[in-house]
Amino acid sequence: PKYSSMDNFQIQLLGNTPAGKKTFNPVGDTDSEAVFCAILNALNAEFDELPTLPVLHETLKRLCDEILRGRRNETIFNF
Repeated sequence: PKYSSMDNFQIQLLGNTPAGKKTFNPVGDTDSEAVFCAILNALNAEFDELPTLPVLHETLKRLCDEILRGRRNETIFNF
């Protein structure tokens, strides 16, 4: 799968996450955990302080759209 945590947990970088700024890394080996960590890393790269709820919502929507790009019919989020 596109967001598999294979290869020593090398996960897809979302949004504006720089390659060297992966603070959150999956402990397990599920796609869900890899995507969750990728989302956390993208949020960490995007914001220096807690955003407002509307801004957070829009950012999460954008990141989810990025994950689904080209895979909308075959991807199921469990959140």
